[in-house]
Amino acid sequence: MSEAKAKLRDANPTKYLINCALAGIGGLVALHTLWQSFVIVPAQSYGVDVKLGQLNSTNLKPGIYGKLPYLEEIYVLNNNTMIWETENVGTPKNTSDQNSIVADFRFHVKINPKVGSLALTINKVASERRAENTLKDLQNQALDASVGKFSSSATEADPKAFLERFKANLEWRIQQNNLPIEIDAVELLEMRAGGPEGATSGQREVIQLRIRSDNTVEEMAGPAAIPVPAAGGGFINPPQKTFSGPATGSAPGASTGGKPPAP
Repeated sequence: MSEAKAKLRDANPTKYLINCALAGIGGLVALHTLWQSFVIVPAQSYGVDVKLGQLNSTNLKPGIYGKLPYLEEIYVLNNNTMIWETENVGTPKNTSDQNSIVADFRFHVKINPKVGSLALTINKVASERRAENTLKDLQNQALDASVGKFSSSATEADPKAFLERFKANLEWRIQQNNLPIEIDAVELLEMRAGGPEGATSGQREVIQLRIRSDNTVEEMAGPAAIPVPAAGGGFINPPQKTFSGPATGSAPGASTGGKPPAP
């Protein structure tokens, strides 16, 4: 310790302690600023650069990038198809006869910066967990809208039409929320019907249907042969059967005048 500092400490210990605290805080701020100046985009990921709330770049390749601290943010997003499963989608009394339909789904999705208002919604998909939770928030709404005009027995009798309506309603909600989420496929694993109190404990009906992005509906091979995304697109495990005929659910926003698809 220098003689001047020693004299300051002895003459005014309070001021000395304050100076030490300020020096420590300044050092921490400098380290944090340095940390905020660089971002690493790892393999199998890409970066999205947002500067002052505006998109600067949507396809930064893996590497190390510099940025303006506090004024610029580089978000690292997954470049692969993500697979999420959700159980018990749906709420009580969601059918026209005041009964309940719930279902279990598996989703194959990608984060696509070319769709949605990415600069406004990037925080909702900035990590895989956030993106999955964001999609979960919309699933109950989409399922309830898909069964609201039908009795529980009518929905159970035609799971293919139900899956088509659900995908169309979910994609419409993704679009209305300006989310950069792109659905490659939705798989209906199980469906359960019950009374007004809910259907979570109702009779389990294994469905195993998949609807792709082009609205083609396929029957999957079963639980022992869960489809795995293949390199370059498609699935490693082929489906057993493809249903013919166009999907009844319209594309999100298509010919609806900005209204949700008809159930």
